[in-house]
Amino acid sequence: MMGWVLAVVLLLLVLTVGVAALGHFTLVEAASLFAVVSAFGAMLTALQMRLDSIERGRPVVVVDVEITGSQLIHLRLRNIGRGLARRVSFAFDPVPLDYQGRQITTVGIWGKRIPVLGPGEEIRHLLAHGPRLRDAEGPKRFEVTAQYRGVSRWSPYSEHFEVDLEQYLGMTVPRKTLDEHLPEIVKALRSLNDVATVLQRIELHHLSTDLPEISAAGRQTYYVYENWTAEDKAIIHFSDCGSCNDGRGIHDPGRKIDGKHGKWHGPFHTYEEALEAATRTGREDVRGCKVCRPH
Repeated sequence: MMGWVLAVVLLLLVLTVGVAALGHFTLVEAASLFAVVSAFGAMLTALQMRLDSIERGRPVVVVDVEITGSQLIHLRLRNIGRGLARRVSFAFDPVPLDYQGRQITTVGIWGKRIPVLGPGEEIRHLLAHGPRLRDAEGPKRFEVTAQYRGVSRWSPYSEHFEVDLEQYLGMTVPRKTLDEHLPEIVKALRSLNDVATVLQRIELHHLSTDLPEISAAGRQTYYVYENWTAEDKAIIHFSDCGSCNDGRGIHDPGRKIDGKHGKWHGPFHTYEEALEAATRTGREDVRGCKVCRPH
């Protein structure tokens, strides 16, 4: 648009000089006319700069498919832009089914309007297990339309996506390499160190109740915090997250919260179990904790 503005200003400048040369206007009148045209061009330039600034800081909502190393197929929602996405809603054609055979619009976020989706925020929903995809019910191909707004009230956006699950039939996802496992190993070692620290600080008769909960596979467990008062949300935490404290929260670490404002669910031994429990709550905001980042 900047090029058009400059072209219009230059064209009017040529016309102004031409008209003055023909004697229709004096040179002073022509100069006044050009000043008005220049001011108009400056306003258009300022408007374009404002629009460019909004475009650079806008949210960008993306719906795609993610397959994990355990061959779990997730429908993934992300905001890859720089701004907040507000009032995010979805339309499916046809409506797919999740791994339990439920229409996805009846579960979790997909059938509701999300008030806010922050930059970098990600929400996943389990669709199917790869080896069972061929026999899974429901459409393997569907379209998704995401409609949302940015910070500005007059900036609606609409994104259209086509999802084809048939391309994943018979596909094998390679297992993670040792280098890819290293961050998880480091995290597990830190968790074991935290457990050792706890053991040093508590008395022997408290061991059975105060230790951080660990699954039989030696990994951390997960909890879901459901809140229906301050925010309509269900947040997944690692058990040793500072906000979780093995399902006791931060307000009263001596007891598990199960009151009129919120409730802890768990423990769960896998992320998928925690995600399913969080989705079953029916809360609008279902996601992982931004601090401990469970996965």
